[in-house]
Amino acid sequence: MLTLIHELGGVIKPKEAQARAIPQDDGCAWLVKPVTMPARPYLRPAAEKECPKMASRIRRTFNRRSKRPNSRSKPA
Repeated sequence: MLTLIHELGGVIKPKEAQARAIPQDDGCAWLVKPVTMPARPYLRPAAEKECPKMASRIRRTFNRRSKRPNSRSKPA
């Protein structure tokens, strides 16, 4: 779920109060109203860049292996 908010952006709202309490190391807490997270996509750009390469590798491997005689097949 955290990945999705970073990828697409969105608003994080408190569920049952006016503000969210974010605990700090010193024992205190920050009270934060709704926060708008900007989209910072990293999965989609990586997939768009790598998918064509992966598809061609898979296609090449499939074609190469489909041309081999299958040693597992039973004689007719």
